[in-house]
Amino acid sequence: MPSDTKSCNQPSDDFLIRAVISGDAAALRELMDRYDRLVRYCVFRVSKSRCQADPHWLDAIASEVWSGFVERCKAKSDESVNSVSALLSRMARNRSISALRSATGNESTQSLDSETNALDQTLSADEDLQPSEVAERLELLEILRGSLSDLDDADRSICDELGLIMERRWKEASGRLEMSESTLRSRWKGILGQLKRTISRKTGENFAP
Repeated sequence: MPSDTKSCNQPSDDFLIRAVISGDAAALRELMDRYDRLVRYCVFRVSKSRCQADPHWLDAIASEVWSGFVERCKAKSDESVNSVSALLSRMARNRSISALRSATGNESTQSLDSETNALDQTLSADEDLQPSEVAERLELLEILRGSLSDLDDADRSICDELGLIMERRWKEASGRLEMSESTLRSRWKGILGQLKRTISRKTGENFAP
């Protein structure tokens, strides 16, 4: 098989990048079809609260990432890209952090640094994901969100302490929820059971919390 093709005769990333450098808009659209979900996934991971507060934030940052990607390819046209997904992940992360710092000014800079540094390991693990894997994660996330909305108010308030619960910090979580630790553990077990049944029904697959 020629080096410039992928399975099913799809052009390789290298082939498309060379076409983008020559000004081929169709090649850029093809790369965006493959990787735009990954870009948006990384932007959302770094700037979740801003994405939720501003409906235009995600589109704006993703657009800047792609513009920067094209500029980078043209500026370094003699260099190959080892992993397009890894490069775009880093660019999305860095651009999101830069935009957050500009938006918040000098306030909360230390807090932002702490939060973004904590995301480094997770984002690094995501860099090698294929776009199809990212799409599957996003689809499952939407199903999970829909399932959570089916819970009653009391159970949703427990899910608000998910970070503590997943770290097994039961005492701290139960204190915040003003209930006994044994009650919280029992309620959490029931919530997981309900989510498992709902997600399994919607996807046909087992749900492993």
